[in-house]
Amino acid sequence: MSALLSNLGSIGMDVITVLLQIVIFATAYFVIRFLKTKLGTQFAQIFVTSIEQTMKLNAGVEKKQVVATLLKSKLGFLFSVDEIDHLIEAAVFEMNKGIAKPLVSNSQSDSSSQMPENNIMSTIDQQLNSDS
Repeated sequence: MSALLSNLGSIGMDVITVLLQIVIFATAYFVIRFLKTKLGTQFAQIFVTSIEQTMKLNAGVEKKQVVATLLKSKLGFLFSVDEIDHLIEAAVFEMNKGIAKPLVSNSQSDSSSQMPENNIMSTIDQQLNSDS
């Protein structure tokens, strides 16, 4: 009788272990998928906005190619070419609708104590951290 109870106890532990592993893998899958989308969206918005500001006289196709190249160099291992294209289109749509947040707020643009390079990097860091 005690042998039967010990077998049931080990089977129960095996079931609990398998269920716990399934929960962990499912959670990891959704968290990674969420972070991938969030990261891609933020990078696309930053690149689209910066290219729009620096290449005002260039055609839209040229700007899109530059942004696509930047995204491929930074996130090419995460996204396919079609996904990068969709990220760019979504960022342009948001920018045109005025939904995207500006890279530099008025309070940051008034501070001239920092070097321009440091100010730009801190602005990008703040933009990335503000949405998380």
